[in-house]
Amino acid sequence: MFVTADLVSLSVQGVGGALAAIAAGNHKDPEKGGRIMLGGIVFQLFAITVYVGLAIEFVYRSWHNKPFEGRNDVPPSGRHSLDHNTKLMLLGSTLSSLLIYVR
Repeated sequence: MFVTADLVSLSVQGVGGALAAIAAGNHKDPEKGGRIMLGGIVFQLFAITVYVGLAIEFVYRSWHNKPFEGRNDVPPSGRHSLDHNTKLMLLGSTLSSLLIYVR
């Protein structure tokens, strides 16, 4: 779902950029293309914000072993420790999300 949202937002940004470049090349106002590009960026920020929120909830629920209510198939246990690969994955996801926000 999030990869699709990212591809859509990048496509919209590309179309907006192309329209702005064509308009500027024809000595017309590139504002319409710029607005389309901005719409793609806003959509991408919205999608990444939803992704980050769900990722935080997932890590919290995994760490504290608190599945959604109604799930009885998860054995009770204490807190879980994160292995090295999981920590690297979380670090990479955090860094890439922060870089998208900064951009």
